[in-house]
Amino acid sequence: MAAQYSGVDLENQLRNIAVTQLAAAFGSSGIPFLDMAANQVLLSQKIGELLGAEFAKLGLALENFTVESITLPASIQAALDKKISMGVIGDLGRYTQYQTAESIPLAAQNEGGLAGIGAGLGVGAGIGQAMAGAMAGMMQPNAQQAQQNAQPVAEDPQAKLVKLKSLLDGGLISQEDFDKAKAEVLKQLIG
Repeated sequence: MAAQYSGVDLENQLRNIAVTQLAAAFGSSGIPFLDMAANQVLLSQKIGELLGAEFAKLGLALENFTVESITLPASIQAALDKKISMGVIGDLGRYTQYQTAESIPLAAQNEGGLAGIGAGLGVGAGIGQAMAGAMAGMMQPNAQQAQQNAQPVAEDPQAKLVKLKSLLDGGLISQEDFDKAKAEVLKQLIG
C-alpha cells in the first residue's frame, strides 16, 4: 500500500525547506541585518532561486517568491533602538539629559506627578554626574595615548542622515525618533 500524505504533511515539509533556504540565504548574503530591508528585492530573487530548485526536486514549480518584511524580535529591537539612541545622542552627560527628558512624561502620569519626582531627579542626576566623573577618571591615563594614536573623526552629517533614513526605511526606528535625530544633526550642522 502506498504511503499517503495530507495537505498538512506537505505544508510542514515545504515550510521546513523554506526555513532552511531562508537561513542559508540570509547567512550567505553578506548583507548586514540593518541593510537587509533595503535589499529585499535582491534577497527575494536569491531565495526564490534556491527554493525553486528545492521545490523542483519534489515535482513542484515555484512561480514567485517575495520577502515582504524583515523584522527583529521585540527584545532585540528594543536593545537596538536604545543603542541607536545612545549613538545619536553622544556623550554620557547628554545621554543623562536625554533620559531625564524621556522620564518626565512618565513621571507626570504617576501619582506623585512632577512634584514627586523632584528628589528622584536630583538623585539620578547626582548618580549620572558621579558615573561620568568616575568614567572620566578611569579614562584619564589612556587619554594622552589615545590622542597621540588617533584623532577622533567626526561623522559626516550627510552620512549620519543617510544612516538614519536607512534605519527608518528598515523599520528599526520610528518616524518620531528619525525626526528628532534629524533635527539634532541639522542643529549641529547649522550651529
